[in-house]
Amino acid sequence: MEKFDLSVYDVAEMLKLSPRTIRNYITNGELYAIKIGKQYRISPSSLSKFKREHLSTIKEGGAYE
Repeated sequence: MEKFDLSVYDVAEMLKLSPRTIRNYITNGELYAIKIGKQYRISPSSLSKFKREHLSTIKEGGAYE
């Protein structure tokens, strides 16, 4: 079973985006996450897939072009 051990804040920090932006990606279906209680949790493989699919729009530093 895959571990969903990254929080919205962890992912936001890694990508240098706001937590609200990460939540928007989740609610729009662009980033797969599960909801545990009131919090979303993201797996490392979901994050990798998201980064591959959005690599052309996310700059190296994390911000959008």
